Amino acid sequence: MCILYNFQVSFVVNTNMSMGATKDVVKYVMLVSCGSFNPPTFMHLRMFELAKNYLQANTNCYAFAGMMSPVNCLYKKKDLISGEHRLAMCRQATSSSDWIFVDPWECEQKQWSRTVLVLRHARELLKSVKETSETPATYTALLNICMRHKEKLMEGNNCQIMLLCGADFLESFSVPGLWASEDIEEIVKTFGLVVITRKNSDPFRFVHESDILYRYRKNIHLITEWIPNEISSTAIRRALKRNESVQYLIPEGHQPDWIDEFIDKNFNLRKSAFDEVMAVGRSCSLRSALIIESTGNSLSRRNMPQLKHKFNISEGNQAVYICEFKDSLSFNRFLDQVSQKFTSNVFPMKSRIIKCNRGVSEMDVHSFPKLACGFEKIDFNHLYSLLGNASTANQQIDILFQHTKIHKEGMRLRFFLTTLIEDAVRRCFPFAICRPFGSTVNGFAQKNCDLDVNIQLCTESIDKLSADQYYFCSRCKPKSERTYIQNTLSILADVLGNFMPSFTHVQKILHARVPIIKLYHQTLGISCDITLDNKSAYKTARVFWLFGKMNAHFKPLLFAVRYWAKQIGLTRPHPGPYITNFHIICLVTFFLQSRSPPLLPAIDKLLKNDFQMNEWIKDHVYPKTKTIELLVEFFNFYSKNVNCQICELNLRTATVKSKPSSSLLVIWNPFEEGHNVCKNINEEEFQRFLLAIKEAANITESMKYKKDIDDPNWGLLSLFLPSNYTFGISWKSNLNDHHERHSNLQVNELLSNFGENRATPSQVSLFTDICFIVFRLKNYDDLSFSLMERGSCKEHTNDIEDQKIKVSYPKGTYSPYCQSFTIEKEDHTLGVVLRFIISKYPEVRFCSYNVPHPMEDRILLHIETDKSVSAVDIFKRGLKQASFIFETLKTKVEEAVSKYKNKIV
Repeated sequence: MCILYNFQVSFVVNTNMSMGATKDVVKYVMLVSCGSFNPPTFMHLRMFELAKNYLQANTNCYAFAGMMSPVNCLYKKKDLISGEHRLAMCRQATSSSDWIFVDPWECEQKQWSRTVLVLRHARELLKSVKETSETPATYTALLNICMRHKEKLMEGNNCQIMLLCGADFLESFSVPGLWASEDIEEIVKTFGLVVITRKNSDPFRFVHESDILYRYRKNIHLITEWIPNEISSTAIRRALKRNESVQYLIPEGHQPDWIDEFIDKNFNLRKSAFDEVMAVGRSCSLRSALIIESTGNSLSRRNMPQLKHKFNISEGNQAVYICEFKDSLSFNRFLDQVSQKFTSNVFPMKSRIIKCNRGVSEMDVHSFPKLACGFEKIDFNHLYSLLGNASTANQQIDILFQHTKIHKEGMRLRFFLTTLIEDAVRRCFPFAICRPFGSTVNGFAQKNCDLDVNIQLCTESIDKLSADQYYFCSRCKPKSERTYIQNTLSILADVLGNFMPSFTHVQKILHARVPIIKLYHQTLGISCDITLDNKSAYKTARVFWLFGKMNAHFKPLLFAVRYWAKQIGLTRPHPGPYITNFHIICLVTFFLQSRSPPLLPAIDKLLKNDFQMNEWIKDHVYPKTKTIELLVEFFNFYSKNVNCQICELNLRTATVKSKPSSSLLVIWNPFEEGHNVCKNINEEEFQRFLLAIKEAANITESMKYKKDIDDPNWGLLSLFLPSNYTFGISWKSNLNDHHERHSNLQVNELLSNFGENRATPSQVSLFTDICFIVFRLKNYDDLSFSLMERGSCKEHTNDIEDQKIKVSYPKGTYSPYCQSFTIEKEDHTLGVVLRFIISKYPEVRFCSYNVPHPMEDRILLHIETDKSVSAVDIFKRGLKQASFIFETLKTKVEEAVSKYKNKIV
């Protein structure tokens, strides 16, 4: 709130005015400009200055304040970006002005407001300054303007609201059905108009031909701009879409960051919104570079073209930046400055990963750091502390969502990586486009998530006709589309893995239902799955993104359900016959579509309305519902209302019907007719899912919704606690607890890809890694444990290439039956195997394995037992069994390698 102190302003707001009637009384005028400001340009600001000069020179009026009022998002104008961003741009544009301010009132309304209502609001705003000493903080700028003119205003001079507009705005009065005649009369009679002429417009003639305008012509001031400035917001938007420079056309530094469009909850819904933001994101990423800067080589001291954005993504001694240039021309000028250090030892490939060094060796230039981006990490200890200290369960959901959702720079990294892949693909296919899909762009991405990329070799038919009819000769694709996809992905995998810098761990998974390439970018620390011509995935991402914009509860609810499924072991970090995150998204979506009243429309309705759902949102405004209430309703919905054993779910129609008797969980893919996305789930996992939903519904009935000091596991924490679920024990009770038989079973599963003990060339390299793990495991045999405070550790040192292996686990309030173990500098393969082994012990209620960051060699294992044995004893048993498994694996792989070598000989 802002205090006016002892300053009393005497405003007289005219009801019927006659401008210029009293020369000796100066009327103070506040100019109001309404428009989209999409974006604001220099011409918008220039109009205020023109009007101020004209009024002061030719009338008895003085423009002491100017107000910009961006139109509401529900105003149906093509390509209108969110009100939040337009407000930010206008504030930035007026930041250097001492008399123009931005009014958020129109943007904040729940519906589009007529211009006359905005003018009435401006009049009431001035009255409020007079009648009260307190003003909303958003109008501090207006208050400061009034303070500068308090002496004149206190003399009792009249204060008038006038509408400032261009000639095109004035001419819109004649558009049938656009304006009510009473609104036009009130504007020109009560308030008055200041009109700036534009090229090819004749406002004088228009006023003459309009009866209403001619009647009040004395209240209309027509100003001729003798210095033409035809900058148009439409032209600015067109230039931005085409990746053209808009420098010197709009005020500096107020363009919205494209990445914010993905997370802006107030984004204006329209069919092209998702495609536009994707296109701008791709365009910005294509003119970006990853620059690795060594000590003493500051980018600020180098002759670099002007940057639009520069983001520091590094931790440690080396400074690493994602630099986004203002336009393609600036980016190309920068690339011209980059030197080449190609020798016979390296592939001569240009990339947008660039080192800023002087006098370095060839190895230094072509070696890449492993980044550990802080914004990609989740501090689970801090998260659980915040959840425990929250006031309500609903606040816990918000905390979980805010602390686990992807950071905007994490999304920027993934778009940048997508364009690095496109660079490689375009060397073979010059018309190819790579687009991210999945969680990266549908709004549901978590920190440290994988990247899904779809490649389209040709986005549309290219048929450029020339007078001489020359054509490029090309090769026909195989008749089988699957063969074409498999062959193409195989070649692209070889290009990425063998020639492009920093791409490692390339795997070809070509026999899956959807063939993919899996790879890992060593520098950015991001795993990536690549598909080809997967059109349905892109359509699905667009629909879910729009759903996330339509309902504010969707994302927090989804994050809570997804985290619940992960904590109790329903979802797994590796593929298999399990519930996946995509299944969770579909389940939450169907729930919000089918509940009464629905919070999301059926996809068919979305497509039928051409994605124009603002009317649907307007018609489906209900009393505010808390996200925690929807979470409770979600579990009751699937445990009581919908029987997934006999029903199939259809997101296209938001309906259920009886499913085929041979199927388990059935959720139809909304963009692939006849494809059940849950086809991978087996009977055991399906029954676990049903039981988990039922038990979660029971837990929510007694769940405490407000903080309970006596219960550390209140609210969401009780829902996430694995020990509250009996299915975990019953699931394991059917397994044979004989350790040797477990080990043999696990060895067979681990060797399933070898096939009759005959290794392939790519599997031979596993032998060295396995031997290395076996050697390290022997050092754990006599390891003793002692409880240490969190942050300290019990160390055991090995002389394996001078590495230290540290074992630590928390103390504090944790019991000996619920412990976390961290193994430093250890292979992630061991973590997967330990979890695989320990989770099958009947004494273990829960065992989870996490990788704090893919670039760090660290294993984080959490074990909770049924209190019949300590977590430490379980951990020791697991280490011994892992040693046995890898010894056996070593022997069998050694045999396979030997057979392979003999075959070659």
